[in-house]
Amino acid sequence: MNMRNDPKEILRLRMLEVSLLPPGDTMRSELEAELAAGESWARDEWLSLLEENERIRLELIKVELPAALSDTLLRIPSSTGERRLGKIIASPLLRVAATVVLLLGLGGGMFYVREQSAASKKIARVAELALARYVNDQDISVITLDPDYMARHLDGSVPFPVKMPPVQSGLSLIGGRSGSLGVYPAVYSRWVSQARQQSRCAIIQFRSRDFGLPENVDKEVVHGSKLNCPSAKDKDKNFDVIVWSEGGNGYALVADSTCALSFLGRR
Repeated sequence: MNMRNDPKEILRLRMLEVSLLPPGDTMRSELEAELAAGESWARDEWLSLLEENERIRLELIKVELPAALSDTLLRIPSSTGERRLGKIIASPLLRVAATVVLLLGLGGGMFYVREQSAASKKIARVAELALARYVNDQDISVITLDPDYMARHLDGSVPFPVKMPPVQSGLSLIGGRSGSLGVYPAVYSRWVSQARQQSRCAIIQFRSRDFGLPENVDKEVVHGSKLNCPSAKDKDKNFDVIVWSEGGNGYALVADSTCALSFLGRR
């Protein structure tokens, strides 16, 4: 069986990613609830992952630099020649210290990369769902040019205030509807740009915390070619998805042109 289609391998990859998130994170809580109701092998592997992560964290904390390291380094003359430099490098004390510093640096760097990777995966997941929504279902229930009217009409149909982000002045609303993005509530709206030969786009509003995103996230452009959306690849168009959040309101803009950013206005 292809590992990409193996449910166990997919779950293992999810556990590996989510194990790096802090306790209380939405995605981590959801996975733990899923594991609690699932098979025992998954719970055992989850606990092993958490134990290994904690062990590495504690090992890094208890590492101490040699007390004489700072004094030794300060005594190194700036005009050190090759022979003296060779002795310093050969010093067991400095080799150990350098190894510790390197390990600590790599540990912090790896944690940062993992954190960045986890955030990027969340954004990519939102982008993938938004692109599939745009390509496969463009129905709207409210036809209007007025974003405020649409917000009033859809008020109460989702558990958050409907609030459209600023858009470029040449972008006109067609309408929208309440619905979902994945399993979470969302508002789908369609727009058209007269200035760009009837170029269309969609803006989907959701709660950033539902997808484990911070309340405020800078705009990130995700190219449709990098997303797992077969129905989008069947189209003779290139898609861009822009994901960001403002004050807890998450947004995904999907455009069938290479100028997605030009659709967004500035505050």
